[in-house]
Amino acid sequence: MKHYSKVIGAALTCTCLVFLSGCNGLNKESELHADALLAAKIEQAESESMYQRGLDYLEGRNGSERSSAKAVHWLEQAADRGHIQAQMALAEFYRLTDGKQYVYWMQRAAERGSTEAQLLLAHAYGRGEVLKTPKYATAFYWYNKAALNGNKNALYWLGWSYLKGEGIPVDIELAKYWFRRSSDPRAAKELAKLK
Repeated sequence: MKHYSKVIGAALTCTCLVFLSGCNGLNKESELHADALLAAKIEQAESESMYQRGLDYLEGRNGSERSSAKAVHWLEQAADRGHIQAQMALAEFYRLTDGKQYVYWMQRAAERGSTEAQLLLAHAYGRGEVLKTPKYATAFYWYNKAALNGNKNALYWLGWSYLKGEGIPVDIELAKYWFRRSSDPRAAKELAKLK
């Protein structure tokens, strides 16, 4: 229940802000903006509360019994509202049992901008960690997206893709380029081999 108190607290805070802004004589446009902020804050608090409730059931915490069915229910509620951590938690839940569900939920988080999800999705496609048959071109797409969005671990894997020709033609110069930017110790080893 403590999660719901956060929702109520956020709603009350936003309501007070809306009320106070109206008392200060703000125009109709400002009131509409405040209403939109209130709705967004409530939505955010609700999805976080649903995510936390899902984790309660998944991990058996806060007095909740462990229940996969209840955990999935609450995580899906939050994930459907765009909660990235809930999407990733669902993906990890399905990791060993349902590769398609793993990819579905991880891709939703990746498309919302999570570079961690982008990297994990690339691994799912390229390393055979989740899917039985590698799809190197798709893995390369997600490694590239994660690297360009600042994921330091993706730099090594992008170099590896160019070195091995996984998803793209072999390009030693581009492999070196990405290995040089990576702080992964394996990148230094690969660079030493390429000299």
